[in-house]
Amino acid sequence: MIPLASFVSSHEPEIISGNKHDSLGPVPYLERLSIVVPVGPGDDSWQVLLESLSELPESAEVWLIGIQAEPVEFSRSRERIGCQMKWIVAPKGRARQMNAGARLSQGEFLWFLHADSQFTSDALVALNASLATASDSVHYFDLSYQTDGPAAARLN
Repeated sequence: MIPLASFVSSHEPEIISGNKHDSLGPVPYLERLSIVVPVGPGDDSWQVLLESLSELPESAEVWLIGIQAEPVEFSRSRERIGCQMKWIVAPKGRARQMNAGARLSQGEFLWFLHADSQFTSDALVALNASLATASDSVHYFDLSYQTDGPAAARLN
């Protein structure tokens, strides 16, 4: 496994608006990326995540897999984000949702994210560089967790 960089979750993420993938420079590996995001019932944290993903190249794809129909906010987000975004409905359960997204993904590389994930564009640059170095390896980020969740989350 290849460590990438710190993947930090904070209460005040850097919000990126519009499609700024040109600011990342050449990111050929991200062009072949499929991102799978399971979304729980009533969870709207994916909206902040999509803003972070606005820097992805247009050929990258993002799959949000919910257990309910596509919310109106998703359609609005799709208009602002340059990459391919799709919402599908799958049976309840994070693993079922992730498997459904993986089956539909067309990209060469899969990146599984939680709906409340937050990161800066540096993480995208690090992911591209890591994939360029070892495209056939498992890659990961060191994670940090918000302190507002369940007490057991601190064990992570």
